[in-house]
Amino acid sequence: MFRYGSLALFMVLAWGFSGCAPTEVAKPAPPPPPEVIKTYYYVGAIELDLKASPGEDSADKATVRLNEKVEKTETSKEGWFLVTTADGRSGWASSRHFELRPITDLYVAKWGVSLRSAPDARSKAVCKLRKNDQVKILDPRPQNWVEVAVGRAKSQGWVEVKNLSRTVVATRRHRQKVKEKSTPEADAEAPKEKTAPGKVAPQPSAPKAL
Repeated sequence: MFRYGSLALFMVLAWGFSGCAPTEVAKPAPPPPPEVIKTYYYVGAIELDLKASPGEDSADKATVRLNEKVEKTETSKEGWFLVTTADGRSGWASSRHFELRPITDLYVAKWGVSLRSAPDARSKAVCKLRKNDQVKILDPRPQNWVEVAVGRAKSQGWVEVKNLSRTVVATRRHRQKVKEKSTPEADAEAPKEKTAPGKVAPQPSAPKAL
């Protein structure tokens, strides 16, 4: 009986010690890293060279074209953006060359540009465009040619991108100088030279006899 009592006492003491043992508290999970918000822009120039570093004197690194979507990854103190294209091309360019939305309206850069029925210089000419005609881009990612709608001509067709401009092109006006021709009527109306008072006007001398 003493043996059973000792066993019971041992079990009670063991239960008591186990109940008082400190329990390990689970540590909270670390907070997730802050989400990086990517900033995207659209190229606002007909064609733009990306530089190896901020500055116009830096070497060209890549070329992007109108309405190409790029991601801005860095900004310089000079106001230049480091951008990366979807296919991995990257480089620096001034922030003035980027837009938050794609460009939709352009202007014809010179007189006599042909609006073509297909993106080919040998295709049929739909009409002739005037300088500073406003055109609306129908192709969001123009390459060498772009499909456009011309409001003035109420026509639609293709034009080479090199013949378009982002802004209205200044037109120089040349003034033609008209030379005054001598005519009998003009000579008759021309004022005659006046003779000062007290002086006799010189008379034409008679021709000398031969």
